[in-house]
Amino acid sequence: MLTSYADILRTPGARAFVGAGFVGRLPMAMLGLGTVLLVRGSTGSYGVAGAVSATIAIANAIGAPQIGGLVDRFGQRRVLLPAMALHIAGLVALIVAAQVDASRAAYFAAAFVTGLAFPSFGSLVRSRWANLLGGSPGLQTAYALESVLDEIVFTLGPVLVTVLATAISPAVGLATAIGFLLVGGLSFATQRATEPPIAARNGHTGSAIRSPGLLVLALVLVGLGGVFGTIEVSMVAFAQEHGHEALSGPLLALHAISSAVAGIAYGARRWGIGLERRLAIAIALMCLGTIPLALADSIPLMALAIVASGVTIAPTLITSFALVEALVPRAALTEGFAWLSTSLGAGIAIGLAAAGHVVDATSGHRAFAVAFAAGLFAAVAMALGRRRLTPAPAGTARA
Repeated sequence: MLTSYADILRTPGARAFVGAGFVGRLPMAMLGLGTVLLVRGSTGSYGVAGAVSATIAIANAIGAPQIGGLVDRFGQRRVLLPAMALHIAGLVALIVAAQVDASRAAYFAAAFVTGLAFPSFGSLVRSRWANLLGGSPGLQTAYALESVLDEIVFTLGPVLVTVLATAISPAVGLATAIGFLLVGGLSFATQRATEPPIAARNGHTGSAIRSPGLLVLALVLVGLGGVFGTIEVSMVAFAQEHGHEALSGPLLALHAISSAVAGIAYGARRWGIGLERRLAIAIALMCLGTIPLALADSIPLMALAIVASGVTIAPTLITSFALVEALVPRAALTEGFAWLSTSLGAGIAIGLAAAGHVVDATSGHRAFAVAFAAGLFAAVAMALGRRRLTPAPAGTARA
């Protein structure tokens, strides 16, 4: 099963940019929690800490597609380096603001710059894979690999920043994120041989979101993100209610691990059905997979339910990104990938907020109903927009 992954990693330059991209995207999973720990330690307020962290997420939702569009127009290296510099300046300002107990306005201003300029390494790496393997069966395997690496990043990042924040200081946790970005980002930017050429725009103007089907995929990813966000906050409350708060981490890790295993298996297989049909099936299973979460009433049952949910996640992500490559003009591909990443993040934020309110009003167990609602939203978006997700026939040139 792993042979197909070994094959794509033998592509000249692939291991180098995959490794650099992995290190460069680790900060993505450290920023949210790291910011909460930093600002909470300085202000004593979870409310302010959450709002500052949310500002980073909102700013990133605004900036990521814009950075992706600039990358498509000017190239990865020319955009990545200035974006990194601006992001690091914002994050350093946030750390300094916490150390000197600056005004609340300073926190939010620094957070906005930090999020606005954060480069989406997942989009950059997937664009390189599309450039190297476009049109070949290996591209699906490459997208599967990236989805698995995303799961690893979001498993390691929060643990790492928490350990550093509690063992040393929250500032060290975020400073380490800066270090990862510098090492990964600079290494990535210097790898010119695999950098996609700037595609001729051939009349394509405006945002990639205008491409047929991309809005449908973005809405699907908002729903999927809602499932993620709901599970994260509801699981902590559920474990606490059952007297085993410490098990919330292992249960969430089960979700990531089962998704990664499913992604590896999915990416290694050669499928005989089209991308649009595969996505419809994956979303239906993802929505159904949230039902056991709402029904589980003990820790052992929740462990089984979280695995049942997890195995549906990676196939949905992999197929969604593959459809972007099939639907979006080559001249706007990086921006297209960035829209999906942004939509996923927006869904996570919505899920966190909605489930948090339900937890406060009722219980962690009942909050899992929000995950079903998010999955149903994705399924409805898919059903209504499915006809827009049919790629152009083979041989039809994309602008």
